[in-house]
Amino acid sequence: DFGSSFSFSDKKIGPLFKCDYKYLKEACLKYSKTLPKRMANICPLIESGKEVKDTFFWWLCDNFGDRKDVLNEFSANIESYSYVGGPSDSFANYIESRKNIITPYLQHPNKTVQEWAQRQIELIDKEVKIERGQEEYKNHSILKFYTFQK
Repeated sequence: DFGSSFSFSDKKIGPLFKCDYKYLKEACLKYSKTLPKRMANICPLIESGKEVKDTFFWWLCDNFGDRKDVLNEFSANIESYSYVGGPSDSFANYIESRKNIITPYLQHPNKTVQEWAQRQIELIDKEVKIERGQEEYKNHSILKFYTFQK
């Protein structure tokens, strides 16, 4: 990966984001029509050891938060994930954990960013509700099958 993948560790941060952010920020300002959008799509979602307000995406929101194309790309970044869990693990809980990434942006000084964050949380809540229903159906079906086999 050139950028970063969804992970709760720094091990998934791509080489581009291991450099000094000063250079990335300068490049975003210089190529402001295209680069901030691309960076929002590949920037790290979580930066261990950093306050949310010190992350690269917060900086993007400070400087380009009025641009819906940048916020849409961050949405795509958040939605790009994979999950491998055991039969007893809850995918709904994994989906819900993404709210931890979004919630701080409800307090961002830019109103457009706040509205974007609120929409993201609402979408996550809907996705969790759907997944919990599927998990309940699956668990009920497995229980019925197991009971029938006895």
